[in-house]
Amino acid sequence: LADRGEITLLDVTYMGHIVPIIAPDGMVSGAIKVGMPSREAGAVSSGIERSIIISAVLMALVGAIAGLALISFWLTPLAPLAGSVTALAKGILSGVVPYRRRPDIFGDMARSIEQLRVSLVEKSMMMEEDARESEEAMRRAMHIGEAARHLNIAVESSVSTVLETTTLLRASAEQLR
Repeated sequence: LADRGEITLLDVTYMGHIVPIIAPDGMVSGAIKVGMPSREAGAVSSGIERSIIISAVLMALVGAIAGLALISFWLTPLAPLAGSVTALAKGILSGVVPYRRRPDIFGDMARSIEQLRVSLVEKSMMMEEDARESEEAMRRAMHIGEAARHLNIAVESSVSTVLETTTLLRASAEQLR
């Protein structure tokens, strides 16, 4: 019994809904009109469309800004962490790796890079100690070599003196005979 859509009443076209009023005896005793004239409905409809479009554009803009903020939050640590790895690769072991206190994957990466840096520092210190010990061993060997050369000269001189003395003693012994 209800009529929907465009309804013409008294030469005015309405967009709406007409509901009949039914009397207790089952007869239609009137109607209730819910709606507005079509020309006003079109204006309201385009206003709603404009509002929906503006709302959609604003939501997309807010979503893009929020997305950029999240991307920035998540990607900001990558450059400093990459710089730390590059510095380690170049042998620069000083400095502290950033973002070690973050409770996420970037914190895990930073702590791993810091652990690598500490290991490289310890290895470098051990290599420096080994180099010092090798240098000390070389210095001792050179000192021992120098002492051995001096001893060899002294022994040669002593042997020469003993040989000369032996020759003189033989000559004296020959004269005494």
